[in-house]
Amino acid sequence: MSRTQSLRHRRDFDRVVARGARAAAGPVQVFAAASEVTRLGLAVGVRDAGAVVRNRVRRRLRAAFERCSIARPMDVVVRADDRVARMDFQELVSLLCGSLERAERQVVR
Repeated sequence: MSRTQSLRHRRDFDRVVARGARAAAGPVQVFAAASEVTRLGLAVGVRDAGAVVRNRVRRRLRAAFERCSIARPMDVVVRADDRVARMDFQELVSLLCGSLERAERQVVR
């Protein structure tokens, strides 16, 4: 990723999901918490599909996230299911950006 870093540790994921603001739209759920830098974590729940579909969902989510504008640094966890692999990309960008904006408004500094 060029613009953002990745959330890599389980404790960071758990902190953002447990204490962060939440917003959902369709197959996408966004959790956000205040941070020093913007970091993205992906939780792709595609149990019945193989690695190809999971990786496609991750690539699409990263690309969509890069198109969203975030006013302040946050840790963001995005949960998504396999519908993301089949949906129109512009629709995905719209859902993700809208969810990010709603979650960002709820984030407490």
